[in-house]
Amino acid sequence: MEFQTTDATRVLKVNCICPECADRAFTGVSIDSRTTEAGDCFFAIAGENFDGHDYVGDAFAKGAVCAVVCGKYDGEEPADKCLLRVDDTVKALGDLAREYRRRAGFKVVAITGSAGKTTTRHICHHVLSRRFKVHQSPKSFNNNIGLPLTLLSAGADTEIVIAELGSNHPGEIPYLTGVAEPDVAVVTNVHPAHLE
Repeated sequence: MEFQTTDATRVLKVNCICPECADRAFTGVSIDSRTTEAGDCFFAIAGENFDGHDYVGDAFAKGAVCAVVCGKYDGEEPADKCLLRVDDTVKALGDLAREYRRRAGFKVVAITGSAGKTTTRHICHHVLSRRFKVHQSPKSFNNNIGLPLTLLSAGADTEIVIAELGSNHPGEIPYLTGVAEPDVAVVTNVHPAHLE
């Protein structure tokens, strides 16, 4: 995966804070400063226990090329780094993943259902990887953060991505399918709790 920061600013509909950094490329995406690698774009996501905005400096120290932050971010702004200000960093992650999926040209198999998604993913991977270069979710990355990370971590030579789509609130599956734009959908089963 490779994106120019100028491409990211266009996809995310923001202005890069540091114009001289606009032509830099990032080759990965991270949401955890502890696992950020040189060349990554760090997405500062506020969670229940931690706020990624508190770790933007750590991500830059590890070699992040740019960081996507909420517009209200008032932390460190290194002169040689690129900050992309957005309204919602989680939505921005999904927008970037959708754009990468479109550019990369791989097929997407989306698996959803009340139970059996991970087992089905493993079976699909086992069968399809005999003939194709297949990338799959590293874990049960099946929500509005995990699915984009799965898509963005697919290599340039990937032919098929097998992704899980989970749901714990109304409207989540339509959002996730809008990000993944699947070519094939697999529904394992639907329990009464998911019929609401």
